[in-house]
Amino acid sequence: MGNGESQLSSVPAQKLGWFIQEYLKPYEECQTLIDEMVNTICDVLQEPEQFPLVQGVAIGGSYGRKTVLRGNSDGTLVLFFSDLKQFQDQKRSQRDILDKTGDKLKFCLFTKWLKNNFEIQKSLDGFTIQVFTKNQRISFEVLAAFNALSLNDNPSPWIYRELKRSLDKTNASPGEFAVCFTELQQKFFDNRPGKLKDLILLIKHWHQQCQKKIKDLPSLSPYALELLTVYAWEQGCRKDNFDIAEGVRTVLELIKCQEKLCIYWMVNYNFEDETIRNILLHQLQSARPVILDPVDPTNNVSGDKICWQWLKKEAQTWLTSPNLDNELPAPSWNVLPAPLFTTPGHLLDKFIKEFLQPNKCFLEQIDSAVNIIRTFLKENCFRQSTAKIQIVRKVYQPCTSIMDIHPMIARPAGENTHQRTDEHLHHNYCIPLDLFGYRNPNKAKYVFRKIFRKLT
Repeated sequence: MGNGESQLSSVPAQKLGWFIQEYLKPYEECQTLIDEMVNTICDVLQEPEQFPLVQGVAIGGSYGRKTVLRGNSDGTLVLFFSDLKQFQDQKRSQRDILDKTGDKLKFCLFTKWLKNNFEIQKSLDGFTIQVFTKNQRISFEVLAAFNALSLNDNPSPWIYRELKRSLDKTNASPGEFAVCFTELQQKFFDNRPGKLKDLILLIKHWHQQCQKKIKDLPSLSPYALELLTVYAWEQGCRKDNFDIAEGVRTVLELIKCQEKLCIYWMVNYNFEDETIRNILLHQLQSARPVILDPVDPTNNVSGDKICWQWLKKEAQTWLTSPNLDNELPAPSWNVLPAPLFTTPGHLLDKFIKEFLQPNKCFLEQIDSAVNIIRTFLKENCFRQSTAKIQIVRKVYQPCTSIMDIHPMIARPAGENTHQRTDEHLHHNYCIPLDLFGYRNPNKAKYVFRKIFRKLT
């Protein structure tokens, strides 16, 4: 594997977890040193004698969300200044106060033990802080912000009404003031299981590899991919321990459906307030993809559509690679790219066809598998019997194991009232087929092979 730059498509599905631990997660000792340095910097910035205008510090970016890749990664340090009393105050240039803050911080940190492990660099909007060890470097963008939450852990509807009013008043771009909610972003990721964050690292690493192929392509925010991965896990799994390969396939399948993606959360805002409701309805009716920031309903983080179209091709390449699809089944979680209620009425038939009904390839695989089972039963189990068997199609919740489709032997026909007989060979025994639970043809073949082995 070398330094971990080899193509992910060459990594077997069963070794993806190993790959993450071996190449993507920061070394523990490096992470510990980085954490100590960041804590020292935050403590210094909150010393009233040195920085009287700083009311607090929030940590964001990949570092704040604990989704840092080994090597080089990003973070943000958000300084809440007391003279920023409302959202629109951020439209004023903050360069002067940030320049002074950077100069003073550099002097303070040189008196600490950090002098050989950090750099402060001026930028057009202020300054950045580079914190590094031998094998890890985090670049923190330092931003000034209005403290929208103050002492409240949860935002009130009034805050979002003020946000909308300020955006309209200043002609600011949607999401421009999202930095004020950095603490909520951190909170959103805080209680996620470690394995979900491992999956996020893998998807981000894959995205970095994609970017290297076409350097002039508009970049997609890592935050958007992180939210997409969280959504896939929430909708399809919600377990602390899961198969990484299944998670990868699910995220890649969602990327392939990028023109239908509509993702949002109701953890910090909802439809009850009229202003917020109008914001959300406008967002949900806008062109796809839509991935709303869970802390700022005005902030669609999906970015440029061109990069999504290109990622769609790369997703298909990895999905069909032999290593990711080297076994039967090649399962993924059952996740829709958008909630049903966001689908316009005239598109409901299309929604049902694309996401609820089995596709043609699947049905062909089902027919083939059923013929194998029918022939086997006829020739090996009921050659001398006058009993009849029914093959029925039955709709119920998606299956996850062989036990979910029920024992195949001695099942009285007509036991379930929600079944439709498609073909009569004999009666008194039936083979229930879950057409909606196995839309993946490979998974269907796998299940029927297990059935065949069970019968033999």
